[in-house]
Amino acid sequence: MPVSSQILGYGLPPALRAVVERHQTHRARTTADRSLARRLHDAVRRSDGAPAGLAFYVHDGAVSVYGTVADLAGREAVVGLVGALPGVRRIVDHLQVGAA
Repeated sequence: MPVSSQILGYGLPPALRAVVERHQTHRARTTADRSLARRLHDAVRRSDGAPAGLAFYVHDGAVSVYGTVADLAGREAVVGLVGALPGVRRIVDHLQVGAA
């Protein structure tokens, strides 16, 4: 059996192959979440109306947004900015409205 086929998981016992596949799936999700988080931070940095100090937590495409905005229009702007990015499956709004 060639070495490359062992690296990919072919020829492994089914139980061990399942563990390898779960790890690869988790790693792909984690990589996608990190990419989405980077794109979120870049979009906020480029945006004129987004307040400083926003924090994002991304898990499996669900984005939790934390921070303080000046008013409801600011909240809508931030949620709209987040929702416009590809890969966002759900938005969990933890934004506080009012002066910090």
